[in-house]
Amino acid sequence: MAQNITLLGASYSDVPAVALPKTGGGTAKFIDITDTTATASDVAQGKYFYTADGTKAEGTATGGGGGSDEWQRPAEFPDLSLLDRTGEVVYMSCMADEARGYFYINLKTSNSQPYNVAIGTITDGEYVVEREFTLAHNKEQRQYFGRPGGGYKVIRVTPPTGGHITTFSTSTAYENAYWATDVVSGEQVPALAEWQGVVEIYGNLPYMNGALSCRSNKLLRSFDVQHVAPSSLDYGFRYCQSLENVDMSTWDTSNTTTFNNCFANTGLVRYLPGINDLDLSNCTFLGMAFANVSIDEVDMSKWNLAKLTNMTSIFSGSRIKKIKAKNSDVACSYANAFSNCYYLQEIDISDLDLSMATSVDALFSNDMVLSSLDFASLDFSSLSTAASTQNVVQGTKSLRSLTVPASLTIIGNGAFSNMESCSEYHFLATTPPTLNNTNVFNNMNTRVTKKIYVPYSADHSVLTAYQSATNWSTYASYIEEEPQT
Repeated sequence: MAQNITLLGASYSDVPAVALPKTGGGTAKFIDITDTTATASDVAQGKYFYTADGTKAEGTATGGGGGSDEWQRPAEFPDLSLLDRTGEVVYMSCMADEARGYFYINLKTSNSQPYNVAIGTITDGEYVVEREFTLAHNKEQRQYFGRPGGGYKVIRVTPPTGGHITTFSTSTAYENAYWATDVVSGEQVPALAEWQGVVEIYGNLPYMNGALSCRSNKLLRSFDVQHVAPSSLDYGFRYCQSLENVDMSTWDTSNTTTFNNCFANTGLVRYLPGINDLDLSNCTFLGMAFANVSIDEVDMSKWNLAKLTNMTSIFSGSRIKKIKAKNSDVACSYANAFSNCYYLQEIDISDLDLSMATSVDALFSNDMVLSSLDFASLDFSSLSTAASTQNVVQGTKSLRSLTVPASLTIIGNGAFSNMESCSEYHFLATTPPTLNNTNVFNNMNTRVTKKIYVPYSADHSVLTAYQSATNWSTYASYIEEEPQT
């Protein structure tokens, strides 16, 4: 907030900030903050802000950012509970105060009979029908909206007697339009990727049992649809770059077989209610399922993964801070599963059974702030190729030590490279593991003095074996026996 100030005898009006020279050079900028209105609950936990009186304070909010842990519906969306919900209907509403244009609508009904459509407006808490007409099953129709003159345009679809809506698709030529939908019936989720300007979807889908996909809907912000039972979530929300909320708390995923790329390339998803309670008993593929999401934490301990064959990149690139990991003792690829989680501070791997893993390539790669990892507890005995173990913890720049279990018998390219803070590598195997090449410990010459510790033997034969083994000899000067107490 601008203030009137006096500086060196001169008066100045409406000054928002002042830059003053510092003794050691440079400038220091002072800004008036008396108009600050934020409180601790508005600011994310662990982040700091300044109150109106200049006091530095820490935020207390959780849930991936400031405010509530739950998705808050933006004020611009209408209250569709005002509408008559008699029978099975599909509602779609549009806020377009200055817009004019047209939309296409195409519905299919379970008994191939025509359905009724009503178009009206919600204004000041009241729904007024403007016109009604009948459309044929599976025939695209073009309809016009004039200037609404304020309020929300609503399309209400009533299925034929004895039938229900099975598919619902639309596109629009509206400009500056915001769409919300409340889907109350349908065997398949509408073709939402084709909708232009849809920003929220909510309601119920009691008949939905097919594939669910909103792929590439770049304006979609929230998907809050209850009681769905998708057979597949492949590419479900991929490229939904504005998406923040998907409520899965009432979903039946017991027959969902794949989550391939479900949230890949999203980036803003902060709210996933129900993720910890998913029934994955028939799921075989979780590759990139939750890649790029921005939720704070996830607990996999309740997940039934008995049929899983692929967990590749499941959380890769996400902003998750805390993970409780789990899997089942089945043959499965875990390549990149937790890689590039730049905000990951804690991961519990006590229930992570890798005894039948087919790959751990880049498993924890580039988890830059992770400072603790119980790597020694993992069982790598099923891995027999260098490609399956390469880059496994490379780029974990905050780990200060690493204990490598004896079960890791072959070590791939770059497995322990770019670990800038790691000063100690402790190998438990008395026989040197096979090193794929001399890049396994790439970037050993850093500001941190590094040592490779191997098991002590009275005749020093283990030390000698490591120092002379193929590719290990490159690192002979770093290799020492474990200190004896």
